[in-house]
Amino acid sequence: MTDLAAPVGIAIAAAQRFLVSRQSRDGLWRDYPALEPGWSEAWVTGVVGWSLTVSPTDVFTGAPLRAAAASLHSIAKCDGWGYNRHTASDADSTAWVWRFLGQIDEYRGRSAVLDLGHYLSPDGGVCTFQGARFGSWADSHADVTPVYGLALLAIEAVPELTSRIREAALSQRASDGLWRSYWWTTDAYAVARNLEFLAAHGGIPDTTRRRTCQWLNSEANGTSPFAVAQELAAAARVDRESGISRCDALLEMQQPDGGWAASRTLRVPAQHGTRMDPAPAVFADEERLMSPAMAMAALKYWLAG
Repeated sequence: MTDLAAPVGIAIAAAQRFLVSRQSRDGLWRDYPALEPGWSEAWVTGVVGWSLTVSPTDVFTGAPLRAAAASLHSIAKCDGWGYNRHTASDADSTAWVWRFLGQIDEYRGRSAVLDLGHYLSPDGGVCTFQGARFGSWADSHADVTPVYGLALLAIEAVPELTSRIREAALSQRASDGLWRSYWWTTDAYAVARNLEFLAAHGGIPDTTRRRTCQWLNSEANGTSPFAVAQELAAAARVDRESGISRCDALLEMQQPDGGWAASRTLRVPAQHGTRMDPAPAVFADEERLMSPAMAMAALKYWLAG
């Protein structure tokens, strides 16, 4: 830890400067231009904004974060936010936005609980989209539920509601004791987000902690900045020792401008799941925003211990 603390701190500072430099003039961050709906706005802005609020932060991020908050409120819909202003709102985008806005107390008279409440299902889970027309996209996904729970914590929702989401997250573990990603090519994303949520609300069960340690030390083998960042974020919760090599890897991957290379990890499955469907389309964060945001946040978590 002592040997890595200084270079990790330098890497975090460089990443913060990089992300702020990539903010659009209107205050939003945009990425994934190759998707059919075009550039992502609210979703990516929520993620990048949140990553800049994770400690340690820098005073120079204050104005950019306030600008981002103002722009997000200007494109909000009655049920939250979507991938961009032209798409339907969804639980994941809305949760990431409220994780960010809740951290900096930017409510502006809007009810976060009401926004998030649109995506609660009667059985206690979280529906990523609203309505049968979205097919499997409207199911409850193990990589969305914990982000929703983390958003509830950020806005200080009533414990009963957050406990309900904890139960849902635990119920979404696969037969091997961990979680599967729906929207990402790496399950490490679902594992990292669920561990983050469980650690923040009620603690990580011992069986899950042991299983994750086993996974980190013998199964997880990410190579992209995004995947390595998820593994490091998981290690920060359960096995700091296994995070050392992943810290080293991210430091080695960081580019001179403070960012990281794009990662082709965003998975967009067909909505209605017939046998004739093509394989899920996979996309990269071509503007290099998602991978740096996740890498920086993971380094911050590991540094904080």
